[in-house]
Amino acid sequence: MTYEEVVELLLRDVETTLGASAVQEASAFARLERRLGNVRDDHAEALVDSVQTYIHDCFIDPTWPACPLHGHHPLWFGRDNAWWCAADDVKVAALGSLPASTE
Repeated sequence: MTYEEVVELLLRDVETTLGASAVQEASAFARLERRLGNVRDDHAEALVDSVQTYIHDCFIDPTWPACPLHGHHPLWFGRDNAWWCAADDVKVAALGSLPASTE
């Protein structure tokens, strides 16, 4: 996946699960990470980790994205360009395909 594709899909997940204000914050953070050279085009997936950490550390949502199977821990981005439940080692959704929060 290209950097631009990762950004588009990641921001789609942020908007679907957290809303428009979180998208603005995540987008600004992603642009800053790129300007600072903290993410590279050939490893754009690192951006997912950086944005997730930012969302956790700034208390926007400390369990983002929340695991729909358990609800009390975040999903983690990993193999197959997807979000995974680490507790059960289950693929939950492809990047950009998280379901809307039911809360």
